[in-house]
Amino acid sequence: MSREVATFAAGCFWGVEHIFRKHFKEIEARVCSKTTGHAEACRIEFDPTKINYATLVEFFYKTHDPTTLNKQGHDTGNQYRSAIFYYSPEQKKIAEEVTAKVQERLDNSKPGSLYSGSKIVTEIVEAGEWYDAEDYHQKYLVSAFSTTELSSMTVDASEHMSNDELGVDSGKIHVLKQQVHSLRHDLAEKNALLTTSTTGRVIENLHAEIDHLKKDLADSKTQIHVAKVSRERAERQVQEHLASHQTLRLEIDSLKRMLERKERQSKELEESAKEVEKKNSDMKFERDNANLKLRQSELKVSDLERKLQEALAGKEKAEYEYTLLSKEMQAFKTRYTKDVEIVKKEFKSLREEMNLTSRQLEDVVLMTSVRIEELNSERKDELGNLESIHTQLQDNQEKYATKLFNEIEAMKKDVETSNQKTKEYSEQVVKIKGEIAGKLNWLKRIERVQQKS
Repeated sequence: MSREVATFAAGCFWGVEHIFRKHFKEIEARVCSKTTGHAEACRIEFDPTKINYATLVEFFYKTHDPTTLNKQGHDTGNQYRSAIFYYSPEQKKIAEEVTAKVQERLDNSKPGSLYSGSKIVTEIVEAGEWYDAEDYHQKYLVSAFSTTELSSMTVDASEHMSNDELGVDSGKIHVLKQQVHSLRHDLAEKNALLTTSTTGRVIENLHAEIDHLKKDLADSKTQIHVAKVSRERAERQVQEHLASHQTLRLEIDSLKRMLERKERQSKELEESAKEVEKKNSDMKFERDNANLKLRQSELKVSDLERKLQEALAGKEKAEYEYTLLSKEMQAFKTRYTKDVEIVKKEFKSLREEMNLTSRQLEDVVLMTSVRIEELNSERKDELGNLESIHTQLQDNQEKYATKLFNEIEAMKKDVETSNQKTKEYSEQVVKIKGEIAGKLNWLKRIERVQQKS
């Protein structure tokens, strides 16, 4: 495959040619002539199977400052402009793509770093007619520096020391590179003049320039020493960071142990929560049982209240019947006036029966009182109602006996006038006895109901 050509302008062509030859051994490089309107450029012939064009363009941007217009270091002028001369549309496309990537890196670099935020001013133009420079310009730095006291230094000596070894940032290193390059460039020019002129004044000026260069070199060495001191300081800071890192590791271990304790405590709390939940379940079961018993008690109370209502209804019915009986007794006063002796006998008999009834009622009342006292321990409200019933029964009994005695006295007065109706009165008395017996039976039924309740 045939070789291709690439042409770059990056300031003084001596340095451009030298640095490309130094890094790419397999290329052929020549520099152009320095005529009006032309740029100092380096023409490179390369094998595309070994080196691609994009690699040369990227290296081109690393060798100079592409953000200064018509200037590189101390070299100022249109001939020192930054430019890429392409020979095909493909080379133009690659150059534009690489330039865009470099510009993006500059835009995204940290503020304060070298070329941060700067714009690339490199021209990308089609290559024109090439003019070789004089022969002494070809490989000039290789031949010129072999006769000077700086021959032991290379064009890019600082590249052999990494930024970490110097302990300074890449910006300072680049400035030092440019200063060294400029000094060598100036010294090479003076040496070239020395070989072509015999004027003593020029020689004196050259010696003065050499002394100045020696002074600048000493300053550069001092800066390198300062850089080494900065590196040592950085190493101490690294040691401090390592110690701090160890302390952080110890703190992390302590936090891990604390986390393990928290996890154990969490497990214990979960077990306690389960026990509490179990207790709550047992308490809920007991509460449900208590509620069930309470509902059963309420049902019993409701049943007792229902029975009490029935008893009160029976009492009202008895009072109503008693009222009817009183009315009939009033009628007896006018109808039955005969046979007082028979009435007396019947009265005695009736009185005995009434006494018996009274004793039975007293027994019933006593039993009712006892039952009421028993119920009083279970239901206080029921006790009051039962005592009221007892009191009303006693009142009714006393009222009934008083009225009966009054009626008998009135009947005694009317005996003489009621002899004719004695027989009818006796029948009525028998009827009353039956009704009284019915009332007694009704009271006994009430007592049995109360006993059941």
